[in-house]
Amino acid sequence: MVDLVRGENALIGAVVGEARPVAADGDDLTLAFAATDQFLKKKAEDPANRLIVGEALRAVTGRRWRLSYELREELGGNGAAESSGSTEEDWIRRFIEEFDAEEIPGEDGERGAQPATSNEKGA
Repeated sequence: MVDLVRGENALIGAVVGEARPVAADGDDLTLAFAATDQFLKKKAEDPANRLIVGEALRAVTGRRWRLSYELREELGGNGAAESSGSTEEDWIRRFIEEFDAEEIPGEDGERGAQPATSNEKGA
């Protein structure tokens, strides 16, 4: 997921790479930053950046999420440093671990939703 975001916007890709998924409830997903990362949280909350992250999550998980961001003391910088350079595989593993989820492969054994072609978009 982080790589998808980086492809769209390198800065927000670096920002979201520092976040950890900490809660999911229905369509609500909470990503947390270390308590000292107020600047990163503010960048992530920008509407344009929120849209980029939301679309990347949709591409990876096949569903839309209402994102919220928070600061967490327990991350204390260690969680952020650990997640630097996160790959799509890392994000999927973290989602599975954090939310006791299971991975459901697509029709061709692929992960998540497949990108739409121009014909599928009605163009």
